[in-house]
Amino acid sequence: MKSIQDVARCVMFYFLAFGLAVLIAGCPARSLQPLFAEKDVVFNPLILGTWVNKGDVYTFRQAGEKDYEVVVRPDTSSNKGVDSVVYTVQLGKLGNSWFLDSSPEGDPRDFHLLAAHIISKFELQSADSFSIASLESDWLKKKIDDGSVTAAHVNRDGDIILTGATDELQQLVSRYADDSGAFPNPGEFVRVK
Repeated sequence: MKSIQDVARCVMFYFLAFGLAVLIAGCPARSLQPLFAEKDVVFNPLILGTWVNKGDVYTFRQAGEKDYEVVVRPDTSSNKGVDSVVYTVQLGKLGNSWFLDSSPEGDPRDFHLLAAHIISKFELQSADSFSIASLESDWLKKKIDDGSVTAAHVNRDGDIILTGATDELQQLVSRYADDSGAFPNPGEFVRVK
């Protein structure tokens, strides 16, 4: 049985992970299903290494044949008390655009939180820089509300959670890959090693 401190630490890590995603690109939409089928996942060794975005440090390591383990260490000046959070990340190409599917590691059932995927557009600008922009929840909610986007979802207190199958998610992100409202404010990452 987990102690109160263990549960509190798990909750804190989850909120830190969500908070870091918000800092990068506003409030990201979440999905219950992954963006990629196994056949869609690719591995690019150029992404391996340590990268910085606004003081936060992201370390990409290979995890298995095609997956990445990404350890995020927040900027200690603004996030005291939390050492790091770990994501499982997959990379794939849909149409002409590259995307990442990220989900926090661990078993969220341990602390009653929803296991979800965050979908982000990924652009490798050079061997030493890339950008990430997450699918924006507010944009998605507006498009669903006005009927211009039909996607299986639930609306939980104004928070859109996509529930559609992987192929439906792929159609959605492919259609809006170049829409700066769907994928706003890319976070810029620079290699440090």
